[in-house]
Amino acid sequence: MDCVKGICTIVKDDRGVLLGNDFKNLPFIPKRVVFLKFTSGTIRGDHASKETQVIQCLKGSVTLYLKDGNDVTTEEISEGTWIQIPKLIWVILSAKCECSMVAVYSPSEYIESNYIKNFNEYLSYKAKI
Repeated sequence: MDCVKGICTIVKDDRGVLLGNDFKNLPFIPKRVVFLKFTSGTIRGDHASKETQVIQCLKGSVTLYLKDGNDVTTEEISEGTWIQIPKLIWVILSAKCECSMVAVYSPSEYIESNYIKNFNEYLSYKAKI
């Protein structure tokens, strides 16, 4: 799996932390951003997108389990880093801390048919292409 990783602009001082991400660093100009805050013992994602997405860690750290139908890859992102997820990769996100939060950038507005939410349907879809 070709997952590109990057680092955001991070400025820390006694007032707090500023995290920035110039859209020129992303493979597309986002049309939608979703913010996910984790609760203890839960996972997020657990689906595949038909479009490339970028996941940026805003706070804490997150483990991503990425499946392409054959192989599973584990990636970690922490505050101030991001990862580009190619289209049609099954993504599961898990955080050890309830303080963890991510932003998911998408190249289009929400269209339900752009997501596959059942893993067996995902495998069937991948087998057809």
